[in-house]
Amino acid sequence: MTESDAARTVAIKSIASGGENDSGRARLLREARAAAALSHPNVIVVHDVGETDECDVYVVMELVRGKTLRLWPQEGRAVQFARRVRIVVDIARAAPTASRRA
Repeated sequence: MTESDAARTVAIKSIASGGENDSGRARLLREARAAAALSHPNVIVVHDVGETDECDVYVVMELVRGKTLRLWPQEGRAVQFARRVRIVVDIARAAPTASRRA
């Protein structure tokens, strides 16, 4: 690990092992490994994916500050049509990269 790696602010997502979370754990691992293989400005950077000794799954990824799209309607925030189109276009621009890796 370099000094610049150590100074990076990241987001960590995890799912504990056991019970009904097993399908969620497997899905998180699969999706994170697929995302880690991508390189595109509109795809979040995945730095590490793995399992702990206790079989908990974790994903270390780029931290993107802001609110999720899921929260916009819950907050009663009106999203203008043009903004919605820009979001969809940004997502669509990353799709060819993902499909080439599949």
